[in-house]
Amino acid sequence: MACNRRYQKSTLTAYTIPSTAEAVDGVLAFTNRNLTGCSIDFTAGATTINLTKPGLYLVEFNATVANQGTTGNVTAQLQRNGVSVPGATATTASASATDLRSISFAQVIEVSPSCCAVNNDANLTVVNTGVAANYSDFNINVIKLA
Repeated sequence: MACNRRYQKSTLTAYTIPSTAEAVDGVLAFTNRNLTGCSIDFTAGATTINLTKPGLYLVEFNATVANQGTTGNVTAQLQRNGVSVPGATATTASASATDLRSISFAQVIEVSPSCCAVNNDANLTVVNTGVAANYSDFNINVIKLA
């Protein structure tokens, strides 16, 4: 498969089935993956998804969450190169560690062409920006649209 075509279809499905405890500002690691194409770079067990070719990408995330004992909002935020992506956040109030809730978001990310002086690759992470929380059965899908 040649990977030099600008708009080659690429998809990533990455997920973690067991529960994982995330501190405030903890970055979620996805332990399993199914990856096709060459516009997305990801290694199972990593926290960062790299979008390496220009185009539009749909990013979808969902999880089951509960706080770790501190009542408050559990929030997952998509970050691009360490900066929060507007509109790519999911928040729910969780009253206890057994108060399981579902969260999700979907957002389109645009990656501009790079050149020898500017690298426009997008490095995506999902960060727990709310209270310390337990995440279970969480997954992310990234699909290159164009």
